[in-house]
Amino acid sequence: MSSPPPDTTESESIRQQRRLLGLSLQRTRQSAERCYQNAEQTLSSWVRSALALMVLGMGIDRFGLFLHHLPNNAPSAPVEADVLSRIVAMALVGAGTLIAVASSLRFHAYARVYSRDYRIPANPQPSLTRFFAYMVVCFGLCLFSIMLFIVVL
Repeated sequence: MSSPPPDTTESESIRQQRRLLGLSLQRTRQSAERCYQNAEQTLSSWVRSALALMVLGMGIDRFGLFLHHLPNNAPSAPVEADVLSRIVAMALVGAGTLIAVASSLRFHAYARVYSRDYRIPANPQPSLTRFFAYMVVCFGLCLFSIMLFIVVL
């Protein structure tokens, strides 16, 4: 049995390894891009959840106001419901705001680390996700301050 010349086999093997290495690097770049997009999607989910908590807090606050203004002839009209609903509502709005702040900061830190090694993917608008997250934070802070300092009579 004769074996093929070592030069031909070695160069073919090296070409094959280089081709596989190139494919591997391409998959690594695509995987990194998907990781960044997954992080954006996670940020969007957390912001959506934070916004839902804030809206739920507003609804509970308004429901407490409704209970407070029941007619006087209604049996057992709870006067404390307004105070309790305001506390629960402020806790939900505060929790929503903290969730939005924490998720925004975590994404910002991830994007900073990601940009050291890779180029940020060219989405239609890469900073739009952060903008919406910061707007939800501002909304939560405004809503919390309104609920804290403005007392509805």
